[in-house]
Amino acid sequence: MQVNDDGGSDAELVRRVRQGERDAFGPLYDRYARLVRVIASDGGADESAVQDRMQETFMRAYRKLV
Repeated sequence: MQVNDDGGSDAELVRRVRQGERDAFGPLYDRYARLVRVIASDGGADESAVQDRMQETFMRAYRKLV
């Protein structure tokens, strides 16, 4: 479980998103964007494709929470 000064643990941020606090998703994005970028760029994808994959990944995650 990750805990930072930007909103609490992952579990706390997820709880807040599920309760309708959309801004609580931002710290989750900030925590995991680097990891998702590395995974999305696997295979030498161009920057546009990486951005598309990242956007799709985070949109799916957000939709599953709300």
